[in-house]
Amino acid sequence: MHSWISNCLAEVPERVNSTDENVKIFKNVFVETYLICKYSKGEAEFKSDNLSTISVIKDFITKEATTRHIKIEL
Repeated sequence: MHSWISNCLAEVPERVNSTDENVKIFKNVFVETYLICKYSKGEAEFKSDNLSTISVIKDFITKEATTRHIKIEL
């Protein structure tokens, strides 16, 4: 999951040192929206006050899962 998130969001490093739950919080200073990503191995939860943000992440993860033939639940 971390690999997909780092490919989708520019500020996330490619590698993570923790195997526990990771939390990333982003705030857009121009339109003042936020994105909270909570994830661990095999699962992730995204929260935002902007539907477009969630839609972009959903499309990206769906595309990655389809490319790798991985079944996901949204």
